[in-house]
Amino acid sequence: MKIHKYEAFGIGIAVALMATALFFMRFNDTLTRPAGGNGSSQSASVILAEGGEAGVVNALSEAVEGGRVTKVVATDVVIGNGEEVEKGDQIQIHYIATLQNGQEFDNTHKKGESLSLTVGDKSVIEGLNEGVVGMKAGGQRIIIIPAEKAYGREGYGPIPGKATVVYAVELISIK
Repeated sequence: MKIHKYEAFGIGIAVALMATALFFMRFNDTLTRPAGGNGSSQSASVILAEGGEAGVVNALSEAVEGGRVTKVVATDVVIGNGEEVEKGDQIQIHYIATLQNGQEFDNTHKKGESLSLTVGDKSVIEGLNEGVVGMKAGGQRIIIIPAEKAYGREGYGPIPGKATVVYAVELISIK
């Protein structure tokens, strides 16, 4: 399976949509959070680390071998504060999950409940476990996950087999 320019374009669109969604969620959160709350001092702007959207494209090009995405690509949108997530940590996250064309298939915000997990256990896909390592509380990250580290050849529910998926993750806390 080769990644064509249209698929790369689709991944770029998904990343841009998710970065925009994270911006609006963060902006909305700053409007509803009481003064003096536990908010960070960072602005609510969306700045993709490592060179903006071009950074995502560069990271994605490094993850493509033989015409397909083979590695997990994690790009920070907002860098959090404090300790970094390590394998074995229990964390709480919010996320939006889409196919590479931007079609959403899961969203914890819409469910009204965040996800708690132990990093490295088998409760979530391998690529999500890898992608959250190094995040700090309050951080937001876009994670592009190849099929082999997501839902594999068979897929799952609305996710087709061999699908690259994109997660926008906000780390709420590390326990």
